[in-house]
Amino acid sequence: MTLASLLLVTSCNKWDAPVTESFGSGPSVAIQLVSCQDSSYTFTVTPASTAKYYSYAVVEGEYDEDITAESVYKGTVSGAYSAVIKTADEPSTEVTITSDPNISYVIYAVAGDSNGILGTMETLEVSTTDGVSPYLESWEADADAGSITLTFSEEIEIADTTAYTTYFYKEWNADSVRDATVNIVAGTNTVTVTFPDLVAGEIAAFGIGKGFVKDLKGNVNSAVTSKMNDYTGKISGPYVQKTYQSWEISEDDVVSPEDGYVFADYSEFKVVFKFEFDIYRNDYSVKDGDIQVKYYSKSKQTIINLPVANWTVQDSTLTVTLSEAPAAGDYVGVIINEGVLFDVYGNPNSSYETTNDFSWALFVPSVEDITGTFNWQATSYFDKDSGMQDYGNIIIALDESTENGLTIYNMFRDNTVLSATYDLTACKIYVPSGQFLCYVTSSSTGTKYQAYLFSAVSADNIVFTINADGTITADAMYGFYLFDESGETQVGWNDVITASSFIKATSAAKSYKMSTTFSKKTSKTVSKKINKSLSRHIRVSK
Repeated sequence: MTLASLLLVTSCNKWDAPVTESFGSGPSVAIQLVSCQDSSYTFTVTPASTAKYYSYAVVEGEYDEDITAESVYKGTVSGAYSAVIKTADEPSTEVTITSDPNISYVIYAVAGDSNGILGTMETLEVSTTDGVSPYLESWEADADAGSITLTFSEEIEIADTTAYTTYFYKEWNADSVRDATVNIVAGTNTVTVTFPDLVAGEIAAFGIGKGFVKDLKGNVNSAVTSKMNDYTGKISGPYVQKTYQSWEISEDDVVSPEDGYVFADYSEFKVVFKFEFDIYRNDYSVKDGDIQVKYYSKSKQTIINLPVANWTVQDSTLTVTLSEAPAAGDYVGVIINEGVLFDVYGNPNSSYETTNDFSWALFVPSVEDITGTFNWQATSYFDKDSGMQDYGNIIIALDESTENGLTIYNMFRDNTVLSATYDLTACKIYVPSGQFLCYVTSSSTGTKYQAYLFSAVSADNIVFTINADGTITADAMYGFYLFDESGETQVGWNDVITASSFIKATSAAKSYKMSTTFSKKTSKTVSKKINKSLSRHIRVSK
């Protein structure tokens, strides 16, 4: 049968008039705002009693005409905080939404009856208040960049670019207020503070003044102090410490001795470094071997770990001394390990070692250096205003009858003879105190006296140092003491020498012979107590 015939057939039938059932309009719903604060708001949703279900959706922003009653009722509004509630279970619901200040929302609500008929969708626009000041929520330092990022509790903008304080510290020491460039860049809820001229290791504390920033409603921040506590050493607020950077040591920093210096007494030798800035060492962590010395020659090298006591730091100066003697002829160098010295900002030194092209050497004198004719220059205690005077020539010769023996001629008077010994390793000459020199006569009375050589500091020996420059110098005062002609009664000092040098004039043979009358046998050493008061009692002529 075709559709036409079917229509024809059906059209012949007689039907009753259609019946339409009316369900009426859907149930109503009411939204009521209970409270609204800076950080939250509360509302209620209450449907009519005929509602079987009701729903709400909360969307941030402005009213959206694309949101339909059907999507709200089904709980399918994208990005919304929503709920579908059965009226029988909860005839009315109260909702609290946590929020940031100054944020706008739209609340959508709709109810439906048992037949699924929806009522009119209701809306309520809500904006949180903003009466709370923005506050510093956190901060983070960038040591490499020398900056601090401040994060606030809400969106802000800079209100006063001068409302801050800065303190600068050198390795957790007392603060210093100084002129500094401070770059301030604001983000959404952040402020980045950069110190472009911050020195490596330096600490910058950034105190936030009241009114430094404000939120979008004009509320300003409270102050945040940032400063070091003098007792604990801790900083109370935001700060950044620039990343440490090591500094170099070079031969240019060595101020003494000069390159190639030759020294005689290792215990007196010292190397002095002077830097362009003050330095310090950490006495809590410093240890033996942090600084070393190397003794070397063409055939060997020895590394010595210096005890901490053998090097000191004072202001910008490092002084290094030797803890033991090098071998004869050894060159000496210094090794400084990394991180032993620090500048005032805590930056450590890089490792350093003197090169073999820059070094010092231990001087070991020879017999030829201490024998021969010497010009004797000295300063008298009694005539000190005259300075160093020429006391004539003396002769020093080997005494082959005594081990390491020497004979000194013409000291104090011509044809005097003194005994002495030498120690080339120690670079010393020892002249026993109390030796007879000669008979002398008073220039005013004609009285005769016996003259003796004595230490003026009560030492057993008068000690002379053999120097690398060829001079021989006295270590302490000595003088010429007079007794009466019999040698029994002391008279007093004729002269006291406070400083003296023997300066080589000519070389001498290994032994030196004087006339029989003034041979070495005429000298003698006595153990006499003398008046040590340095006052001249008598002048004598030759």
